[in-house]
Amino acid sequence: MGELGVVWERELHQAPTPRSAFIAPTLIVVQERQSKLCRVSPVDGSAVWVADVKNPWGWVACSAATCVYLNQHSLLQCFNLEDGVQRWAIDLAGSHGNVFGFPVVVDDRVIVGGWRGYSDLLALSADDGALAWARPAQGHRLMAPVPGPDRTLLLPFANDGRATLVSAAGEPVAEWSCPRPDPDRDPDASPFVVRHGDRFVCLGSQGRILELDPTSDRDWVERARHPHPIRSYAPAITESLLLLEDNRSLLCAYSLTSMTQLWEAPVHHRRPDLLPAVGLPSGAVAFAAASGQLYLLDDDGHAIARFRLSQAIQQRDFAYPGRRNHRCNGGRLVALDTTAV
Repeated sequence: MGELGVVWERELHQAPTPRSAFIAPTLIVVQERQSKLCRVSPVDGSAVWVADVKNPWGWVACSAATCVYLNQHSLLQCFNLEDGVQRWAIDLAGSHGNVFGFPVVVDDRVIVGGWRGYSDLLALSADDGALAWARPAQGHRLMAPVPGPDRTLLLPFANDGRATLVSAAGEPVAEWSCPRPDPDRDPDASPFVVRHGDRFVCLGSQGRILELDPTSDRDWVERARHPHPIRSYAPAITESLLLLEDNRSLLCAYSLTSMTQLWEAPVHHRRPDLLPAVGLPSGAVAFAAASGQLYLLDDDGHAIARFRLSQAIQQRDFAYPGRRNHRCNGGRLVALDTTAV
């Protein structure tokens, strides 16, 4: 079995939370030293910019031009993605109650709130922080909102049994039922629905794999049914695969085109809220188990390489830009070279 080499490492000086970093093929923004937010170069791990944040625990979200940080005390800060200059900061706790949850940047709106029904859903201008619109959500348990096609946002209210699609301007676009997960799979603070292209995908009860095309479907469509209870709260999507972990501690891969199961592999992950997987140009899948083991799996699900990280994985997202695989590993950001495998 091959071994993966380290290209560079960057100390974060704190363990990341599942949403304290944004990692994409050409963009990495992470929290460092409890009071810093840092944009990191994917090439060599150097700092592109460093900005001050007010709390050591919070949520990060980015768009093409905007980066926002919401801390656990409802302070929302907005930065230019290009240079890290702070545009504005607003204490939302004063006038809107405690505003927690995953921030989302859609078009020119920063959307926060609604998590667990603690507050209403708020949309602020990315330019100046002015309140653009609000939607009632207090007392209704909103799952993590999902950006959709054409500057829309899907709002899953699983307890209410409805999923509402709204525009960036706050106007309702469409509404469907909302699948309910199994009672023992409760994605309280984790993504439940994920986006694939212009469609939404989720894991319903009784092993159902569901898909929704907002342009044509009247409701969620069952694409497949996994024969074993599913452990994962949400699937991971690569270019050609849908991945989930079931109660046998097996990582299971389905074809996105036929929705037939292709392979399964033992991963010993056992973390339902995190399923960190990414497809590589070679066709392999990189999977970072919660144990700290990073696997490269071929198109039959066989492990062809691995890398042992010193601490458990705590990030859902990671990316493969070119030849490097970037991971948040405990208190470090690690870039791995997979080209030799």
